[in-house]
Amino acid sequence: MDIYVNPRTGIDDNALGRGRPAAPYRSLARAAERAAAVELASGLPPGSFIGTIFARSGTYAPPDERFPIMVPPSYDLVGTGSANVTIRFTGETRTAAGPPAVTYWGGEAIYAGRNVRGLTLIANPAPMYSCRGMRGIFVQNDGSVIEDVIVDLNTAAAPPPDSRGNYDIAFQQQIVGEGIEIVVLDCACRNASRTGLGLHQCSGMITRTDLFAAALSCSDSAGLTVDTVNARGAQRFDVNGNVRVQDCTIGDRADAHRSPILTIKGDNPTAPAVFGPNNIADPLYIFAYGNVVIENNTLSHHYQFDISGPVRVIDNSIEPEGLVRYLLTVQFDENYPGVPVIQNNRFVAPSGPSFGGHHVNPIIVRASADFGGGASLGNNNLGALFVRNTGFSTSADGDLVRAGTILVDPTDEPEAIIRFDNNLWDDTFSLDSLATRRFHVSTTPAVLSVGSPRPAP
Repeated sequence: MDIYVNPRTGIDDNALGRGRPAAPYRSLARAAERAAAVELASGLPPGSFIGTIFARSGTYAPPDERFPIMVPPSYDLVGTGSANVTIRFTGETRTAAGPPAVTYWGGEAIYAGRNVRGLTLIANPAPMYSCRGMRGIFVQNDGSVIEDVIVDLNTAAAPPPDSRGNYDIAFQQQIVGEGIEIVVLDCACRNASRTGLGLHQCSGMITRTDLFAAALSCSDSAGLTVDTVNARGAQRFDVNGNVRVQDCTIGDRADAHRSPILTIKGDNPTAPAVFGPNNIADPLYIFAYGNVVIENNTLSHHYQFDISGPVRVIDNSIEPEGLVRYLLTVQFDENYPGVPVIQNNRFVAPSGPSFGGHHVNPIIVRASADFGGGASLGNNNLGALFVRNTGFSTSADGDLVRAGTILVDPTDEPEAIIRFDNNLWDDTFSLDSLATRRFHVSTTPAVLSVGSPRPAP
């Protein structure tokens, strides 16, 4: 049974035929209660048939609307489009009639039955800001699709943002799900104080979705693809487990304050976290740990790129600018044993001014690493790391001024084996002197190999 709602002409009563197109309900909450009664009366297991709550164009808000809107598992919630249907959520506590009576925390807006399509959910803070820490849409059933949905904050009604443009009174979690298969399609999460899109142990896909000042968190993923997502202004972009991130734009090269911290963790030993292909990442930091593949991307971080454990960095263009501190740092982490493989990458020294004198070591190796000669084929183009640029902190070498040496300092792993064989270097110095000209060895590893060097084009 389909149920119709119209916020302008509907009536929330028990009249015969209420909920049909000619006699709609006024509130989504009342329609959801009716849908739950229909599901129960059917005698079928929840979710075993599909009905739809149709939300006509207009604004749904208290006092007619009550939260949370509890859509039963057998029902979709479908509006006429995110530009036409607005749900204003003020975060007041709701007590549902019993027996038993249940009081819901004022921070919950919508419990999705199955699919949610074609609407905008706006946090509209109450005068006492009772919606601090609220949750937007909680997706709880397998196979759910969230499509053409916008979750945002009414910034005009909120206290002013901080210096980074972030609002304190906002959705802490805008769209969330746990342990389900889900598709998030053509959606937008904006102005979340914490997580815009948070999925835990989920499979499925997030695609063609915009995140503005709203973090992405996909933890312990069980086969999740993040595709064509534009993330800007968020505090973080975190993925973990069997997840693939591809064709995404993360951060903003023109504004470091609009760039998140990008963290990729591969805690699944048999299924890696894959970052690539075709991501354009301009985050503040990049951290990668464990069973991770970073392949065929443009990486332009603002400050630091750290890897630990068996991370594979392959076929990337690594070309930060501005205040970048290090192009790449290999760190020792006892929680992530294994040797990173770095192959076929192009490293380019930053074009902006130096920050704290750190351009002198564009690559830092503090643990075993394979840049070529082991599992790595090498072919990393390192030639552009050592060009003359008087804007950098530099090291004098003969009559030329050099922008950097590779720092080798495996303090926590003194038995480190560090290979830089089969790579392309600048040809200013004779290739047989690379080990002394291009490296600063602070702590001597067990092996430092620079075999079969070739001049960069």
